[in-house]
Amino acid sequence: MVDMLQEQEVDLVETTHRTGQFESLTLRTSPTHWYCAAEFSLQRGEPVPLVLLDDPSPFRDIVLATLNAANVPWRLRLCGLHLACGSRSGESGAWRHGTSG
Repeated sequence: MVDMLQEQEVDLVETTHRTGQFESLTLRTSPTHWYCAAEFSLQRGEPVPLVLLDDPSPFRDIVLATLNAANVPWRLRLCGLHLACGSRSGESGAWRHGTSG
């Protein structure tokens, strides 16, 4: 999304990622929580099934970079344009991410 701002494809970007390239204002800070179905069980070494937003998504980038840095295997179980896609994933046992404020 920052690339889109840099290329003047958009005038404003609301993002969780601070690039340092542009002047910005912090609107709020939000803790991040991981959720799974009550009966879901992840075996050691098994890839974490993820439900994430489509690119471009700075939050998605942060999640994947954090998992990669910790050498945690992952796979995209479901990817969508809106977090509403996460409601369908609960039935499949996929993990969901969300924020609270």
